[in-house]
Amino acid sequence: ATERGLRWLAGFALVQLGAAQVWIDPTGARASLEEALQIFDDCKDLYHLTASHFWLAVLCHTENNPTALDHLRECLQLAVGHHYDYFVSSEVQVAVPLLVSALEHDLWPSYVTPILARMGSSAADSLQPLLAHSNAEVRRRAQAALEEMGVSVAPAAVRAVAADHPKLPALPLLTIRGFGNFTVSRGAELIEEREWSRRKCKRLLKYLVLSPGHTLAKDVVIDLLWGESDPRAATANFYRTLYNLRRILAPPAPHSRANYIALEGGLLRLVEDAVDSIDVDEFVRRVEVGRRLARAGDHAAQEHLSAAVRLYIDDFSTDDLYDDWLRPWREQLRVLYLAALCALADLATNAGETDLAIHYLRQAFRKDATCEVACRDLILALAKTGQRAEALQHYSTCENALADLDLTPSPELRAVQRDLLAVRVSLPAPSSPALRSRTA
Repeated sequence: ATERGLRWLAGFALVQLGAAQVWIDPTGARASLEEALQIFDDCKDLYHLTASHFWLAVLCHTENNPTALDHLRECLQLAVGHHYDYFVSSEVQVAVPLLVSALEHDLWPSYVTPILARMGSSAADSLQPLLAHSNAEVRRRAQAALEEMGVSVAPAAVRAVAADHPKLPALPLLTIRGFGNFTVSRGAELIEEREWSRRKCKRLLKYLVLSPGHTLAKDVVIDLLWGESDPRAATANFYRTLYNLRRILAPPAPHSRANYIALEGGLLRLVEDAVDSIDVDEFVRRVEVGRRLARAGDHAAQEHLSAAVRLYIDDFSTDDLYDDWLRPWREQLRVLYLAALCALADLATNAGETDLAIHYLRQAFRKDATCEVACRDLILALAKTGQRAEALQHYSTCENALADLDLTPSPELRAVQRDLLAVRVSLPAPSSPALRSRTA
């Protein structure tokens, strides 16, 4: 690959990493997205430049940072000029607040209003507060958007509005399970392994599942799957693989417009209304909500974190361990899983349920013996219950696992071990940021 191509791939990875970090690590998200922004500006990749501005706008909006409007303005200008409507409307949950803000601040209202209208009730509820805005023009724009949805300004009517895109009646909904062996069910029917005619069909679907908005540019797919091939042959392979994937997912009508995979304007996407559930999406959502509730001291955190842990039956796509593109995604999901287990252990410890905390920490340590947070907390919990020998054994296991990576235990973890040997272990102290950052 050329240096330019490698730089582009780095930018592609950074924008996806930044999107995943927005609610987990805002500082890291900003660094990733700003670097991606620079790369795509240099490469003149306008689609991913749009994506970078979009996720920076999301990040700044969550922080009440006024620069959110600057990034939103750039994002919408690119989207309008290059017909990137789908990208803007694909991330409904995070796009709605941004688009409502755009309408409030008179940013491309003629472009934003139809997109909000297509989003249905989720957008209608968010538009409702603008009807009481002090600026009459803002009230007028909000009312026009609601009227385009066919919604009365009455609150009851707003709550009752239905989305404009009902689920496709012609197709049974897909259920996609990414954890463990990657499987897809069409309605109640599991698509058997023998039906996947070629590995690249399933790999293409995995890429769509993991990509923001379940959308990828056609050129990106071609570069990922056939980067070494002649461009003409690579394009032919793309269309052949897309045809085969559609045939596997919907065998009766691979050419039908009613399909699970859409190709529009050079963008390949998984049709949202044809999918019932994706375990990876639900897992990430549960972890994010659970950790946010835990920070707020809300007892509902345990329900969300426990649900996330149940979903994570194994690492992502254990049937395809050697795909370099999947590897960072797999690692990111594993880190979230470990963070969920450690958060559950913290909740159990705070509730005085030491045995339950030990259960969660053992689970985390079995998944990753280099996880120093889990090791330290497990050692402390075991020592607290008089299981000193097992605590020392876990330290040795962690030390050996780190040595395999040419690493050594952190000073904090070594201090815990020294105290354990001297029988001076006390209750857990607040986590060191340096050590905690290895898993969170």
